[in-house]
Amino acid sequence: DDLYTQALRYITVHHHERLTMRQLSDALHCSVSTMSHLFQKNAGMSIRAYVEKLRLDEAEWLLEQSEFSVTEISDSLGFCSPAYFSTVFKKAYGISPHGWTRRAHGEPTRE
Repeated sequence: DDLYTQALRYITVHHHERLTMRQLSDALHCSVSTMSHLFQKNAGMSIRAYVEKLRLDEAEWLLEQSEFSVTEISDSLGFCSPAYFSTVFKKAYGISPHGWTRRAHGEPTRE
């Protein structure tokens, strides 16, 4: 596999953790700069944005399909706090995680 494919695989496995550029670069035996440029070139976004997108996609599914609380989802996906998770989610989707859950279950939202 090429370095980019290895990076995608590593990120997919570890996106629930607090993943750093240094950690990813060390695991794939390259420099932070090389990894950053390679990822931007191939994915069209930063590694941080890609990891956030993976987490938000999973959060969306969990909010719709599970009974986990926002705090449990935030913790399980590696966000630093439920408040930060809610801020990032609302910025991405235009609705809070609680509002998303209510809407998914056919309840009225207050937003």
